[in-house]
Amino acid sequence: MGEKRFCGERYGASLAESEISSRLIVAERYSDCISRLARASSEIGRRDLAEQLEEIAGCLDRMAADIASSRYGTEILIRASRLIPVVEKLVERRRKAMALH
Repeated sequence: MGEKRFCGERYGASLAESEISSRLIVAERYSDCISRLARASSEIGRRDLAEQLEEIAGCLDRMAADIASSRYGTEILIRASRLIPVVEKLVERRRKAMALH
């Protein structure tokens, strides 16, 4: 019975490591996406937005390990995931408006 318990604890540890790895990957992808949106914002003349997005992307990069291992990491990633589609829509609308004029 002791072995099964040990194996369960070991499995739980690898599960936690897997969760941390997954969060690191997500943080990296979100950072890349936000950087891409910053470049797109700059292209449409929204340099103020581009600067803020670059700052957010940089913070995600610098804090990725903390985000991945923190109990608040999931909340941070959820907020970043909400930001991305909002900015994508804004950039797309602005590009369409610029194409029409």
